[in-house]
Amino acid sequence: MKLELIIVGNELLQGKTHESNGFWLASFLLSRKIKLTKMSIIADTIEEIQASVKLAMKNNDVVLLSGGLGPTRDDVTKWALGELFDKDIIKNQEVLKIVSEQYEKRGKDYKQAKARYEEFPIDFKPIKNPVGLAPGLFFETNEKKLVLAAPGVPREFKVMFEEEIYPLLEKNIEAKEQKRELFVIRTKGIGEEYIFHHLTPHLWTELSQFGSVSSLPQIMNVDIAVLLEGDIQEKKKQITELITTSALNEYVWHYGSEKLEEIILMHAKEKKITFGFAESCTGGLNAS
Repeated sequence: MKLELIIVGNELLQGKTHESNGFWLASFLLSRKIKLTKMSIIADTIEEIQASVKLAMKNNDVVLLSGGLGPTRDDVTKWALGELFDKDIIKNQEVLKIVSEQYEKRGKDYKQAKARYEEFPIDFKPIKNPVGLAPGLFFETNEKKLVLAAPGVPREFKVMFEEEIYPLLEKNIEAKEQKRELFVIRTKGIGEEYIFHHLTPHLWTELSQFGSVSSLPQIMNVDIAVLLEGDIQEKKKQITELITTSALNEYVWHYGSEKLEEIILMHAKEKKITFGFAESCTGGLNAS
């Protein structure tokens, strides 16, 4: 299943807000049966939203929009989608019930608000927002394309996708589709140019037989990642054997995507080692 993420918001294009939904979604989907093919940031205009959704539907099974569902004038996502699919906007009683309950939980009366959340395109289904007020939208086209929209607030987007949207998408995933996993080989004290052109010039080709290869240079090290599908555990075993018998082996400090801090704590727990911190100048950073 292919998914494209369209992030809506002038504030992102103007550098007023940092975009984090795309990064989180890419990490979340990596080991699951949905492939994130593209993500883009667009202006919050009806014309831009409609053009982006049309293009995304040509190459993907799912189009997910983030942002533009709030109560202000620049929140035009649902209006753009309604017009795109020729669906009138009406007052939806199911949406009204959902939103009213969310307001009540916060000790507020939705009748006093002017958010117009209950104005919803015909044939669109609401998606509950567990931690916010604006509901999401879900629509299936005649071509069986899935179009969804979620709020752009990172916490709301994350929780809504995990608890509401992904379970919905799972129902549409074919059983034959395989899980994927990014297997990371973490090295130290060596640069990527030396690894792939001098130390182990055939390594990229050798790893490519297991999956798509990428090199991820860090400040102090290089991570080599292989995207695995199929018999993941067997491929991990074969890759590890390949590396341990190569010249790169002495530079490898870990297999996996765990951070150094996580590995230290993992070994500390195994050895029943505890830590105590007395801090001042770092403001508790080491302890955190």
